[in-house]
Amino acid sequence: MAAAIENVPAEYLRETMAGISVEEVPNGDHVDLVYEKRPKGVRRRVVFGGAVGYCPTSYASYRQVEGSGSEPATEYLMEIQTWEYIREGEAFLPKRVARRNTKTDGTLQSEYSLTLESSELNVDLGPDVFTYKRLGLNEGDCLYDETVQKLYKVSGDQLVEIFPMP
Repeated sequence: MAAAIENVPAEYLRETMAGISVEEVPNGDHVDLVYEKRPKGVRRRVVFGGAVGYCPTSYASYRQVEGSGSEPATEYLMEIQTWEYIREGEAFLPKRVARRNTKTDGTLQSEYSLTLESSELNVDLGPDVFTYKRLGLNEGDCLYDETVQKLYKVSGDQLVEIFPMP
């Protein structure tokens, strides 16, 4: 998907993506594409970083607050997410993702971040990964298998089919 975005000129996006404005921002030797959309009182801004192969590097939502009397309408930053990437061969993996939510007065409501500790690409998982034992079920836990539409219960080290009540 990143390669497809990289080859789409901003002018084409301006003409074909109704309601989305596109801006090119120089960033050293690369160009960042900024997409902006305003659905129902919310302005969303997504930046695709040219330095990392046009992966999204930030996402922000701004909420419109209506004015009252002589006070004009204002806008506040409701949520912002940022991504930092690490290159693994030809792939870009998110190394760190951070998100902050704010209240209308600008104070912090919540925040969290996720950091990539390690990665392995094209690892042979083996068939055991796709078994019920991998789920970490305990004695007495139930498991519904949608492929055969049957309900099972863990008993010892095996699954026992539970017959439906008449």
